[in-house]
Amino acid sequence: MAIKRQQTTLKKPYQGLTLPIGIDLHNLNLPLVNSLIPAGFPSPAEDFSNESLDLASYLVTNKIATFFARVGGDSMKEAGIFEGDLVVIDKSLEALSGSIVFAYFDGGYTIKRYIIKNGKHYLVPENKNFTVMEIPFESDFQILGVVTFTIHKTSREKKTLI
Repeated sequence: MAIKRQQTTLKKPYQGLTLPIGIDLHNLNLPLVNSLIPAGFPSPAEDFSNESLDLASYLVTNKIATFFARVGGDSMKEAGIFEGDLVVIDKSLEALSGSIVFAYFDGGYTIKRYIIKNGKHYLVPENKNFTVMEIPFESDFQILGVVTFTIHKTSREKKTLI
């Protein structure tokens, strides 16, 4: 199969994989702090504003073409994508060189950075312990969507820092 940069319909690689076609976050409107919260030195406390953020409209541009997936493995940890994270994937976006994509490659699913260089196509992990995969023209390869957001919990483990 030829390399496809964009795939808008579900084809054979999805056999046995259940993915929601659309999402509905039921107008998830939450309060929004009106200023940046320093992660460096503390600053004087500011009042919370009356503004809100509709999380669904922030995360999803094209509801019909968007779904969530849970990440397994740590090949993208240096891109801030960790095992167990949820990624938001939009099937309607064109995968450009440099995009992080959800792809089907030679019998398996993966999330990697998609790179086009000197006419060659690559799936590039963001973890030095993994190798770059060149995508031969004749390979069974499809880009199934572009990762637009990553959602992960912060660690709640008690650590001795001092």
